[in-house]
Amino acid sequence: MSEEINESLRRFAERVHSFIDQFSKWTEVEVKKYLIEPLLTALLWDPTDPNFVRHEFPVTMGSETKKVDYALMSGDTPICVVEAKAGELDEVAARQALSYARNLDVPWALVTNGQRLRLYGVIFFKSEDVVNALVMDIE
Repeated sequence: MSEEINESLRRFAERVHSFIDQFSKWTEVEVKKYLIEPLLTALLWDPTDPNFVRHEFPVTMGSETKKVDYALMSGDTPICVVEAKAGELDEVAARQALSYARNLDVPWALVTNGQRLRLYGVIFFKSEDVVNALVMDIE
């Protein structure tokens, strides 16, 4: 399995590199289609199978319903929310993903633009300080 993931991630890295001159012009929809969904596939999460990845997953926030870009599923239960962003990743995006994860009682929140991934642990999200919740930052 690890050989499969290594090869898949190598191919994904080559793909990202081939688009490097186009990133700044892409919308969030394009980032999702051309980078994030192939990234999920490289990580063996099939974005075409709702048993593994749910798109626009509803999140109840008070009296409002919002939608997280992706929910990585274990059965009927989300285990990680994924927020897609075009451009640079910032603390606002991290807070948004962590808030969604908290409201869904999900342990992990991933914020990505397809080139960079920031994984946050909800358990570490205290006092609205996203830095303490950052578990992994890969570019």
